[in-house]
Amino acid sequence: MKAKAPLCAAAAALAWVAVAGHRPRPAARTAAAGPPFRVRGAPHVHTAFSADATGTVDDVARAARADRLQFVVITDHNSQAALPAAGYREGVLVVCGLEKSTDAGHALVLGTGALPFGLDGDPLEVARDAARFGGFVVAAHPASPDRDLRWTAPWDGIDALEVLNFGAAGSWPHGAAAVPLVGRYALDPTAALLRGFAFSREALDRWDRLLVARDVAGLLGTDAHGGLRAGHVTVPFPDHRRIFALASQYLLLAEPLSGDADRDTRRVLDALRQGRSYLAMDALGDASAFSFEATSPAGRAGPGEDLPQSGPARLTADAGGVEGARLVLRRDGGVVAEGPRIDYVANLSGVYRVEGFLDGAPSGRGPDPLPWIVSNPVYLFPPEELAARRERGALPAAAVRPAGTIEVLDDFTRPTGAEWQVDRDGGAAGAWHDDGGALRFDFRLGPRAPTHAALVRWAPLDLSRATALALRVRGDRPLRFDLQVRTAWPGHTPDMRVWRRSVRAEPEWSDVAVALDTLKTYDHEPGAPDRAHVVGLYVHVDESNLAPGSSGTLWIDDLALVRALETPAPVLR
Repeated sequence: MKAKAPLCAAAAALAWVAVAGHRPRPAARTAAAGPPFRVRGAPHVHTAFSADATGTVDDVARAARADRLQFVVITDHNSQAALPAAGYREGVLVVCGLEKSTDAGHALVLGTGALPFGLDGDPLEVARDAARFGGFVVAAHPASPDRDLRWTAPWDGIDALEVLNFGAAGSWPHGAAAVPLVGRYALDPTAALLRGFAFSREALDRWDRLLVARDVAGLLGTDAHGGLRAGHVTVPFPDHRRIFALASQYLLLAEPLSGDADRDTRRVLDALRQGRSYLAMDALGDASAFSFEATSPAGRAGPGEDLPQSGPARLTADAGGVEGARLVLRRDGGVVAEGPRIDYVANLSGVYRVEGFLDGAPSGRGPDPLPWIVSNPVYLFPPEELAARRERGALPAAAVRPAGTIEVLDDFTRPTGAEWQVDRDGGAAGAWHDDGGALRFDFRLGPRAPTHAALVRWAPLDLSRATALALRVRGDRPLRFDLQVRTAWPGHTPDMRVWRRSVRAEPEWSDVAVALDTLKTYDHEPGAPDRAHVVGLYVHVDESNLAPGSSGTLWIDDLALVRALETPAPVLR
């Protein structure tokens, strides 16, 4: 009997820990009646449509409902397979985008609807395609220590970035270091995750540097996968609900959600894009009553909004009475005020935002204290500077035909010669035709990947003195294809090297110029195109552009070389 007593006591203690566990600090006050109306949700969520995740869309919606979320944004890897399930499910608004693996990190592409073609890997082209179809781009886990995940491109075309992410490499312990986390997780999942998460300010610092020049929203990267990847196996913890309970994005809307899925989706996406929101570590404390605003004779502004500067502005922030709260007001990244409540008179223009901390709260295992709240900024500037910031944030203009010496290779006014051929796999089809002074290419991809169909100008060509290829293109609908330059590569297998750049064709004719020094290759070997020994030019379509079995038509005209640029002109870079 005596031997059993310690075991019983231990079991009782473990049961008490499992039941009691970690509890977030409550707020002493409730949020004031709107507007703004707070709408809480989780951006950047994965389902089983991502190879490294588990759970259906309905599983995610149920987990969100259990944590009282009002929306989730599903962004599976390079896939919009969840899009047919968008709308209200289990009482939760399900918004669908995708997470695109670009050449310079991962990007969330939101608000486009169903894309008619596969996105290219070039980050700027991803942003242009997103804008073409009414959407926008978020840089995901931009400070990840994994180079394949870290954002390394310029910020052109980026409307938002994740300033805190739960899925980035290094966020959680691995190997033997993960054993204590697993043990704690079995007893108190929330406490285990709070203590196991490694937070770094690097993404916040990058955000502050970017905010100096232009507006950009800061978002939470929930990045919930329904588990953790262990080699080729996904361990089903932490599940979606446990990650949802850690943190959320609070949108600040002029009206509550209406129940109309299309209308509410637009409003949620607009608020995310414009930064009318703040993120909160809900597992630390109740952030539902947090507020931040700026007022002046010119008006009032909250997170994500402009306030034209016309004299001193009063900035106030309130933590809702959460015990131990400490708010920090930052201007252009530097601290200008802090305390349990902020009441600050701003005489200087700048980007003002608030971070909140809870004294004595779990801090995780990262190098920096884990924030409780991160607000989006209020932009306090003279009207002319607000306009200049908007201009600096605009998407750079698309390519146009450059000025310079143009050498036309083929204007297709005469019958097309034998140098033009079709290259395809056995299951695909393709044919070209002269069509009113242009070359028409009808194609159909094979039923299974890999598959391709290409229109080929198979003839030796010396591009050593050329700087760009120029042509006019048109498609039977919006399409993407690769313009390829294939060069001789003696002594290698294969003995030909493929250099490429993605081009978008629209139903209307457009001029395109591809700078030769921006061509990329598939083989990841160093070097540059051997321009003196080009063996063929390809207009190439494959399963990265369209689904297997798809068909379409492309037209090309006025294929030319640009021998020299007399004056700088924008080309596809």
